[in-house]
Amino acid sequence: MSRHSFALLASLALLSACDKESTILQPDNSGSAAVTIVNATNLTVHPYVGTTDVAAANLQALTAQAACAFVAPGSNTVVFKALDSSVVATSAAMTFEAGKRYTAVLASNAGVNSVILVPETFTTLTSGNYGVRILNATGQSGDFYITVPAATPSGAPITLAANEVTGGASGANAYLTKGITATQVRMFNVGSTTLPASTPSIQLDGLTTTNVTWTQGVTTIFAKNPSNVIVPFTTGQCQYL
Repeated sequence: MSRHSFALLASLALLSACDKESTILQPDNSGSAAVTIVNATNLTVHPYVGTTDVAAANLQALTAQAACAFVAPGSNTVVFKALDSSVVATSAAMTFEAGKRYTAVLASNAGVNSVILVPETFTTLTSGNYGVRILNATGQSGDFYITVPAATPSGAPITLAANEVTGGASGANAYLTKGITATQVRMFNVGSTTLPASTPSIQLDGLTTTNVTWTQGVTTIFAKNPSNVIVPFTTGQCQYL
């Protein structure tokens, strides 16, 4: 056998070994629940499920964790801890189901921290539509409208109390079906549709409303920054990283 043949066989063996190794290192999470973790407060925290660390890094204020937290089926809680390991808030117990998705949000209302833990429930959408869920983590009630950008709000508002999310605890009908041109989400005082310059709003970009991954699962969160100004942000479904 020639020297070149030996080199070729060695290369093939190395590639085969690398492929086997990469296969082994890729976990199968099909038997777990996938949880999107969101921090809607001004704290820097670290999330846990029960006593299990489910984050590679601390979660900064007003951000969502890109990677899913995988949870074994059964009853458990989502816990957010401060950097000194003290408990900031713990969710109510949830019975997690394999293959299903959930969202856990740390929120604050009048200085009291709590965890909103809800299932992600979707409906089949036709082409040209997307689904958007709204979470009010501002600590005050508000009327919300989803419209074409700059359009005058009309019709019945989506009224949410502090720490309330469309669909409620069950998650039923949480994602509102909208045409992909209705990309502006705005919050008003209850009973008002005036448009001062300070009206909290967020413009959902084309990726949010047309990307396959987010077509049925964009969540818009309205929260307050350290200056007590309402700052909306969005999160899609967590990723199987």
